[in-house]
Parts: sequence; C-alpha cells; structure tokens
Amino acid sequence: KPAADIMRPLVLSIVQESEELARLIDGRKDVVASFMEHCREGVPDSGFGRMLDPTWQDHQALQMREIEETSVHVLETLANRAQLLVDTLIKSPPEFWKVWTLFFPTLTDFSEASPIFERGVALFKKLGDLMRAVDPPLTQQLVTEVALPSLAKELSRSPEKRECLCEILYSFTQEDTLNHLLVLRALKDKVGDNLCDYVSCLSCLISKDAQLSLLDEHLLDLYVYYALVAMQHPQPRVRVAGISILS
Repeated sequence: KPAADIMRPLVLSIVQESEELARLIDGRKDVVASFMEHCREGVPDSGFGRMLDPTWQDHQALQMREIEETSVHVLETLANRAQLLVDTLIKSPPEFWKVWTLFFPTLTDFSEASPIFERGVALFKKLGDLMRAVDPPLTQQLVTEVALPSLAKELSRSPEKRECLCEILYSFTQEDTLNHLLVLRALKDKVGDNLCDYVSCLSCLISKDAQLSLLDEHLLDLYVYYALVAMQHPQPRVRVAGISILS
C-alpha cells in the first residue's frame, strides 16, 4: 500500500480541525503534499490585506501559530503511527524516497529551535528505529543510498543541526562496529573534501559510538586518524573540531 494512502486519513483528520489549514489546502493535490507545502510556507503575505486591516499583522501571527501547532500535531501523529509505514518503506525504495523527500524540509526549512524541526527529527528517528528492527541491512542501505546525499548537504550547511542529523543517520544504521564504520566512510564520500564538516560530524558521532560501546580498534583508528589530520590543519575551527573528537 502506498505510503501516501496510509498517511492521508491521518493527516486529513487533523487538518480538518484547523480552519486556517483546511481553507488553504489545495483539493487538487494530495492532502499530505499540500499540507507540507503550507507547513513550509505558512500564511501567504498579502500586502492588500495589510492596507485594509490595521490588525492584519496580529491576525497573520495567529494564523501562523495555528499552522505551526497543526503541523506539530500532524508530525507527532505520524511518528506515533510510524509502524504503519514500515512494511511499505522497507519493501519499496521509491516509497522510502517519497516519504524522505516529503518530510525532509522539516529538517532544512526550519531553525533548530523550531518545534517543527524537533518533530521532524523525532519522526525520522522513529522510522529508522522501527525499520532497523525489521530489516537492519536493507534499512541501512536505504539511508546510505537514498537519504545520505541530501542529509550530508544539510550536515554541511547547518552546523547547529549536526547533532540531531547525526542521530537520524545512526537510527537507520545497524548497531555494530563494522556497519558504523561503513556508514562513516559513506558519509566521508558524500561530504567530500570538506574536512571541517566531516570532522565536526565525527565529533558528534563518536559520543554515540561510545554510548553503544562500539569503539573497538578499527572504529577508533578512523576517529583518531581524522582527529590528528584535523589538528594539523591551518584553519583554527578545523583544529578545534579535531580536538573535540579526542576530548
């Protein structure tokens, strides 16, 4: 069953409770896709409305708050019902790609302080954990081949979000030393020559590997190697990132 068909009734029941979102949703489009468009865009800016109504700005703020609260409710509901999506996402890489690209803007278009960003992170982590419990190898393959290119770009673009984004990456990764090593190498391939970004990601991920007691000699070799390389770098921020791996 397509993921959109699974999510549609869940999203529709919540959107219909919001007068503002129900009015904005485009009936010609899928309700989930249309909801995400308005989640990203908020209330359209109307200069004409501002001229006619001196309280327009206050009214817009209320509308924006309503859309944000409804968006948070939708994302929380999808995370709570994420088990419904697992079979579809594991069996169909195109369906995984659709869901990933549909909700990835919750990670890119909102600040790290936004409740929408927070709920987007929670949704992806829940999907990762549930999918990994059913089929660990395939789940890891999906994240490295389908999701990692866009995730790596955001890791480079938004340093303030790195810790949360790294948690998403590891939620889809098999919890053993070899597979964490493979994912770290795949991340390096996607980040490319940007040593600062990669070492900064490693400084986030090493603590998670330590918590899982996965730091054997092979994984430690990778962390120590890049820490030492970074500490020889002419840029201070790269050296700081290298030191943070060892601290």
